[in-house]
Amino acid sequence: MKKDDFLEIGEVVRPHGVKGRIKAKSYLVSKDTIHRLDEVFIRRSEEPAVRFQVKTLQADRKTLLLELEGIEDIDAAARLVGCRILISPDKLEKLPEDEYYWHELLGLQVTTETAQNLGTIASIIPGENHDVYVCAGNEREILLPAVREVIRKVDVAAGVMVVRLLKGL
Repeated sequence: MKKDDFLEIGEVVRPHGVKGRIKAKSYLVSKDTIHRLDEVFIRRSEEPAVRFQVKTLQADRKTLLLELEGIEDIDAAARLVGCRILISPDKLEKLPEDEYYWHELLGLQVTTETAQNLGTIASIIPGENHDVYVCAGNEREILLPAVREVIRKVDVAAGVMVVRLLKGL
């Protein structure tokens, strides 16, 4: 698979125990997607991704504990710290209408309801109640809370997000 064929779902933060398990920060919310994973790809910076079979996987809201085929001890697990955990996009479940994966939103052109161009979605800040989209514009960054009052329309196919700016944004 090419680099762009993967979706990043987490980052290895440390070994877990002495038998090769790894603890990772998770970017996935869907427990269904997590528990269906039978393989992941691990990549360090720009190196090619390496495929691993998942032997066991435990997850909570923000953390993954993985046991991977071929990673048998703490030293092998420690070498993966800082690596990105990737999956094939076909492993993701279909979301309900008006819900989107982060990778679908990054890079969208952001305009107001009056067609004022604000910039593009450069990053997403996860939140407890809602995420915040960082719109990198011509003059400044604008933080857009991911709530219906602000995000009026998302058209992934057209590459556009329409927003209503509230006072203070």
